[in-house]
Amino acid sequence: MADAVLRQWNLLQKIPAHPRKISTSDLLTALNNEGIEIGMRTLQRDLLLLSQIFPLVQDDRSKPYGWSWSEYDAGKHLPGFSPSVAMALLLTQKFLTPTFPKGQLELIERQFKQAEHVLETLKSDDLLNWTEKVYIHPRGFQLQPCEISSEIASQIYEAVLIQKQLHVEYFSKTSNDIRSLTIKPLGLIFRDAMTYVICQSDEYDNYIQLALSRFKKILEVGGSFEYPADFSLTKFTQSGRVGFSLGNEEIEILLRFSNKAGSHLLETKINDSQTHELQDDAILINTTVANNKELRWWILAFGDGVEVLEPISLRDEIHCTLKNALKHYER
Repeated sequence: MADAVLRQWNLLQKIPAHPRKISTSDLLTALNNEGIEIGMRTLQRDLLLLSQIFPLVQDDRSKPYGWSWSEYDAGKHLPGFSPSVAMALLLTQKFLTPTFPKGQLELIERQFKQAEHVLETLKSDDLLNWTEKVYIHPRGFQLQPCEISSEIASQIYEAVLIQKQLHVEYFSKTSNDIRSLTIKPLGLIFRDAMTYVICQSDEYDNYIQLALSRFKKILEVGGSFEYPADFSLTKFTQSGRVGFSLGNEEIEILLRFSNKAGSHLLETKINDSQTHELQDDAILINTTVANNKELRWWILAFGDGVEVLEPISLRDEIHCTLKNALKHYER
């Protein structure tokens, strides 16, 4: 009896949540790899038995057939959370909802529902009303997150984790058409409302970033690949290439802010290289940053609240941009 309980408990842990699924042959291999030696007939009996107790479903609409937890399962059948963990998880959901694509949040919807169930069972008005006491207010002008297929996102996440090549259909904004690519996904970068897949492809010499929202179809999951020894996702991101790089170099900038526009930089620094000097009616900020387009957009967003002092090339560039912008209002 103990062996059967252990076997079935392991089996439940290996069944993914909808929309992912796992075939009986893959389940059998996974159990055997953990030293649980059973045959296919025993596995099939276990699955039928467990599906009468737990919300498990078999998808036999297309091959390969597979098992998954039902998309309607509220998570009540899984190991429970403590109230503090449930509150932390729901706070995370509240924080992510404004910026994360709906399809990505759906991948862990079962855990959110389970957290809600934990608080509901406590019958505590203080806990049930906690969401009315927390409001997430993102800074700046926020765009709505992109629509992303939860099934495509799930397949890409898994390919990143287990280092599997993917043959995909991807919409290219540059060529304005759908292209067929074979990629080696190396990592994920989340930037506000956008999610990017950093990968290698035989069609490109360098590492590339592809927007997750522009993947149209996963045509095939390929074999494993060896992770490049010279690649670091952290260094790739910090190089500024994700921010529409103008080169791999960094530049030192000196900016003069009005007190009103720049006072927040005394509390939330740009980075560790930042230094400042307080003047009677201004704040001088000196720092070294990535030389990219987002730096320009950030400076321009302050309007007349900032002046670029150095480097002269950046000062002249911002000056020219503002002169061109002014023309739109002088017509």
